[in-house]
Amino acid sequence: MFTEDAVATIIVRVTPTARREEIGWARGPWPLRVNDTAATQGNRATYFYPRAAATLYGSEQSPARWWTTPEQPATFRGADVLAVEYVWNEHVRHSGLRSASAYLLLHVSLGSCVTETLAKLAFVGGDAFDTDDEDLRTLADGWCELPAESRSFRQRTTTVCFARLMDSADPPPYSMNIDVSARSQWLFALASATPPDRFHPDPDEPLPPETALSRSWRGMVLRDGAAFLGRPEPDAFLDSVASALVQSVYVDAILLGRMQLDALSGLAEAIASVNATDSASASTELRDIQYWLDDVRSNLWWDRVTHHGPANEILSAFQAQHRTQDLLREVVAELADRVRFHGMLQDETTNRLLNVIAVIGFPIGVGLAVAQIVTSAGYMAAAVSLLVSALVAVVISLSLQRRFATNRRTSDTWTTHARTTTAWRRPTTPTGSTARSTSPG
Repeated sequence: MFTEDAVATIIVRVTPTARREEIGWARGPWPLRVNDTAATQGNRATYFYPRAAATLYGSEQSPARWWTTPEQPATFRGADVLAVEYVWNEHVRHSGLRSASAYLLLHVSLGSCVTETLAKLAFVGGDAFDTDDEDLRTLADGWCELPAESRSFRQRTTTVCFARLMDSADPPPYSMNIDVSARSQWLFALASATPPDRFHPDPDEPLPPETALSRSWRGMVLRDGAAFLGRPEPDAFLDSVASALVQSVYVDAILLGRMQLDALSGLAEAIASVNATDSASASTELRDIQYWLDDVRSNLWWDRVTHHGPANEILSAFQAQHRTQDLLREVVAELADRVRFHGMLQDETTNRLLNVIAVIGFPIGVGLAVAQIVTSAGYMAAAVSLLVSALVAVVISLSLQRRFATNRRTSDTWTTHARTTTAWRRPTTPTGSTARSTSPG
C-alpha cells in the first residue's frame, strides 16, 4: 500500500524539569539533510519571518530548542526513532521554571505499516499516556516529564506524517457516496491517525480541504494531526525534498499552532481561576494576565509566518480545526468583563474613602482649627492648621480620583479590545471549512 520511506513526527506536550541553561543537547532544530544542505536553524530562519523564527528557535542568549539523535537504535511504541527535539514554550507562564509547557518532537520511521503504527504513536483506541513510559523517559533524557494529569484523562499526541502510495489503483479505505478520490480518503486516514476499520467518516459529507503542494502530492490538516501524501508516479521535487520539508518547516507550522493553542488555553484557565472574592488580589492577578495576553498577541499570535504559501495555509488550517480565533475572542472578552467588574468594586472602595475624608476628615480639621482659635491667641497657627487640613484632604481626594480614573481607563480599554477583536483580523478558515473539522474521537 505504502512505500518503505514513510516518516512521521510526533509532538508530545510535556512539563519541563530542568532550566534552559541545564539542557545538554545541541542547540537549535534537528539539522536533517535536504539534498546538499541541512535544515539548520540559520537555514530555517530564512524560511520564516523573524518573529516566528524567534518563537520556534529562540536566540543565542535565550535558546528555545535543542536536538539529539540516539546513540544506540531506539524505538517509541514500535517505530524507529531518527531524532528527538525539545522545544520550550515561554509564552505559557508558570512559577518556578517560568514555562509550564514544553514539547518533545519524536521523528520516527514508519515503514510500510503506516496506519497501524500511526495509531499506536497517537495513543488511539483508549491508550493513555503513561508518565512512567520507559521509552519516553529514556528519550526525554531527564529534561522533562509527562504532565501528571495525563493519568486522569486520555490525551492524544499530534502526528505529522509523510507517505507515498505504491499504486494509485489501490482501493480507497472508505466507501463514500460522494465523489472523493482515493488519495483524499487516505489523507484523512493518515491525518486522523486512525485505522479505517476503527472509524469511517460520514460518506455523505465532504472531507476537509487539502493543501496543494505540487502536481503529485497534497496535504490535509485535522484536529490531532496532519498528513502529506504523494502519488506513485515520478516527481523530482517529491523524491528530493518533500520528506525533509514535512519534517522541518511544515512540522514547525503545526508546532506554532500548538504553541498558540496552549498559550490561549492557559490564559482561559488563568482567567477562570481568578480570586473573585478578593478584589485587591483579583486586580493583581488580572494585571498579570493582561501582560501575559499582550505577550501572546505580540510575540506568538500570527497566522502569516512566512512569505512561502504552504506553511501559512497549514497553520491557518490548524487554527480553523481548533477554532483558536474564537478562543482568542472569548479570552479577550472575558478578561474585559473581569477587569470591568473588579474595576467597579475598586470604584466603590474609592468612593467610600472619599466619603470618609469629606464627611469626617475635613470637619475634624476645621474643628481643631476653631478650637485653637477659641482657646489661644495663635490666630496665625490656627489659620495654617486649617489650611494644611484642607490641602491634605484635597491631595488625598485627587490621588484617589486619579486611581479611579486609571481603573476606569483600563476597563474601557479592554472593553474596546473585546468589541474590536472580532474585526481585528478576518477569519482565516480555509475554503471549504464547513466540512468536517475534527478528527475522530
